[in-house]
Amino acid sequence: MVACDKDKEKENVPIKISMPTKRKPKAKSSWVWSYFKPSANGEKTKYFCMPCSQDVHYGWSCSTGMLEHHLRSKHLKLYSDRCAECALEKIDRESKEKTSFQTSFSSFVTAFPNF
Repeated sequence: MVACDKDKEKENVPIKISMPTKRKPKAKSSWVWSYFKPSANGEKTKYFCMPCSQDVHYGWSCSTGMLEHHLRSKHLKLYSDRCAECALEKIDRESKEKTSFQTSFSSFVTAFPNF
C-alpha cells in the first residue's frame, strides 16, 4: 500500500508541548504591609496586625482592601497619618512635574520666539 503525501506531512509536524510555568511571587508593594506580617498559625487568609496583635482576615481575593479597612476602622490615627503623608507626596510630585514643564516650555519659547 502506498502512503499518501498528506500522511507523510502529518508525521513530520512537530508537536508543541507547553510546560507549566511557575509564577514569581508578586512583591508586596502596598503601604499596609508595614503594619502586617503573616499569621503565626500559617493560614494564608489571615495576617497578624502588629499594632493590635490580632489576626485579621486577609480575604480570598488576596487584596489588601480588608487589611486597609482594618487599619481605617481600628487604627484611625495610623490610617489618617498615612493619608496625610500620601497627600503631601502627591503635592510634591505634582509641583515637580509642573516646574519641569514650565522649565521645558520656557526653553522652547526662548529657542523659538516666533512660533
